[in-house]
Amino acid sequence: MRITALVIIGVFLGTIHSGYAQIAVTLDRYAVLAELYDQSGEEVDMYGIITNQGATAASLTCRLDFNHPESWLAPGVCVGQSCYPSGIDFPLTLQPGAEDTLHMTYYPFTEPGKGIYTFHVSGVGDPFSVEMEVLAGSSSILVDDDGGDAYEIFVTNALTPQSQFLTWHQTVEPLNVADLPLIDRIIWITGTAIGDVLDEQEVDVLTTFLEEGGKAILSGENILDGAAAMDFGRNMLGAEVSDLSVESRTIQAITGEIFDDTFTFDIAGGDGADNQSQPSAFNTVSSGRSILRYDSGEVATVRRISVGGYRTMLCGFGIEAVADSEALTTFLETVFQWFESTGIDDDSRVLPDELVMNIYPNPASRTIQLEMSQLIDRDIIVGLTNIAGQRIANLHTGVWTGDVLKIPHTDRGTYFITVLSDEGITSMPVVILGE
Repeated sequence: MRITALVIIGVFLGTIHSGYAQIAVTLDRYAVLAELYDQSGEEVDMYGIITNQGATAASLTCRLDFNHPESWLAPGVCVGQSCYPSGIDFPLTLQPGAEDTLHMTYYPFTEPGKGIYTFHVSGVGDPFSVEMEVLAGSSSILVDDDGGDAYEIFVTNALTPQSQFLTWHQTVEPLNVADLPLIDRIIWITGTAIGDVLDEQEVDVLTTFLEEGGKAILSGENILDGAAAMDFGRNMLGAEVSDLSVESRTIQAITGEIFDDTFTFDIAGGDGADNQSQPSAFNTVSSGRSILRYDSGEVATVRRISVGGYRTMLCGFGIEAVADSEALTTFLETVFQWFESTGIDDDSRVLPDELVMNIYPNPASRTIQLEMSQLIDRDIIVGLTNIAGQRIANLHTGVWTGDVLKIPHTDRGTYFITVLSDEGITSMPVVILGE
C-alpha cells in the first residue's frame, strides 16, 4: 500500500530582540506539499535557517519537540554540524550577522497519523516557537482564508482522526498551482470579512484543482462575492447568489438528497463561531443541486458533480459557525462519503423517460444530431460504442448546446450512442453506414 504524506513547513518568521540582537528562524516555505513516503524506508529531510540579524552576539537555548504517532521514530535536529535529539535543550551562540542551517529528519512509517514539529528559541528577549505539521496517509488540506480570525479551530475540532487535514493559512502565503498535484480534498473557509472572499488568483487555483478531478467544500457567507467568484460559481459550482443576506440561522436537509431528512442545525454560536451576520442564499445553475436550505426556504448549500470529474459542496454560510460540533462532524463525514461514492462513470441508473434522446438521421453517415432538450446547458459526455461495449470514440464533453456531432471513420454496422450526465447514463442504437 502506498502512503502519501504531506508536510507543511512554516514561512513564519519567528523573531526575538534584545538591544541590537535580533534572531530569526525561517523555514523553507510556509506550505510545502510533498509525497514523503513511498515504502522506500528513506528518511524525510526538512531545512531552515536561524539567523542573528542584529549587531551583538546572541547566546540562545533551543529545543525541537515533536508530537507524533508512536510508530514514528523521534526526530532530531542538526544546527550546522552539531545534532541533537528532540526534547533536549541545547545551546547555540550566533555572532552578529551569522546564520546556521537547521536540518530535521524523521521516518514516516506506514501507519497514517499527524505529527507536529515545534522549534523553540529563547535567551534573547521573549521566547518564541515555530510550528510545522506533518501528515501521513492523507492528501487533504483545510485552507484558512479568514484573515487571521482563527476560525479553523472549530472545523479541526470536528474532524475525526480518520479525516485528518493539514491547515494552510492562505493569508500568510497563498496556495498556488504548483502545490496542487498531491491534494485530493480541500476544505476552504473564508470567514466573514469582505476582504476574505475568493479573489481571481484563488479562483484560478481552485479551477485548476477541480479540472484535475479534485473534491472541495467551499464555505463562507461571502463565498461568491466579487466578479471572479460569481463566474466561478456559475461555471464550476452550479450556483449563483440569490440573496446576499439571509435572516435565517437554521439549516435543514432537503428531502431525498445525501443527508438524512431529519438533519438540521443552527449557525449561531454554541460550539461554533458566532460570526454569521450575512449568510448567502443560492439559485442552482449548470447541474447544481440543492442539498441544504434555510428554514425560511432559501437554498443554503449546493452540490455539483462534473461528469467524470470533480465534486463540490458550496455553502453560503461558514461551516465554522455550526452551533453543534456533532452536527458539523456529521456534515463533514457525510460530504466525505459522498466525495468517495460511486462516480457517474459507474452509475447504472437510466435517465428519466423525458430525458431519453432521439437521434437524427438514423441510419447516419458522417454526422448526427441528438434531441435532448432537457440536457441543454448541462455537462454531459457523449460517446460511441460498438455492440461489444467497447468505446470507439468520444463525441462530446462539456456543456451541451445541441451541436451537430461528427462520426469518426468506422465500419458499417450497428453502434450505440451513450450519454452520461449527472442524472445517470443512457444509450440508444444507431446504424452507421460507413464510407
